[in-house]
Amino acid sequence: MNAPWSVRQRDAAAVAVVALSLAVLSGCSGGRSVAAYCDVHATYEERYQTSMSEAVERFEDDPLGAVAQGGTAVGDLANMWHELAAAAPEEIRADTERVAELMDAQVGAELPTVLQNYLMMQGPLQRVDAFIVENC
Repeated sequence: MNAPWSVRQRDAAAVAVVALSLAVLSGCSGGRSVAAYCDVHATYEERYQTSMSEAVERFEDDPLGAVAQGGTAVGDLANMWHELAAAAPEEIRADTERVAELMDAQVGAELPTVLQNYLMMQGPLQRVDAFIVENC
C-alpha cells in the first residue's frame, strides 16, 4: 500500500534537505586557487541541483526511481570533495581534505561510525561553507 502523498512528500523533502545541505558545499579542477575551487563547487552545485529537481519532479509517479536519483546525486558529492581537495588553496586545503577523508570513511560504515564522522566533519564543513560564501 502506498503511503499518503503527504508522507511521501515529507520523505522526499527530508532527503532533499540533507542532500542540499551537503550540496551547498559542493564541485572540475584547474590547479590550486580560489578560482579553481569555486569552479569545482559551481560545477557540482549545478549538477546536484539539476538532479535533485528532476528527482522531486518524478517523485509522485516513480518514488523509488526518484529516491534512487536523489541518492545518486548525494553520492556524487564524494567525488566533489576529492576534486575540491585537489583544487583547494592553502587557506582551506586542510579542512577540505579532512571532509573528503571523513566522507570516504562513511562508505560501508555502521551507524555509530557514520554519526561520529558526521560530528567530526562539522567544524571543517562550517569553515568550507564560510570560505565558499566569502569567495565564490
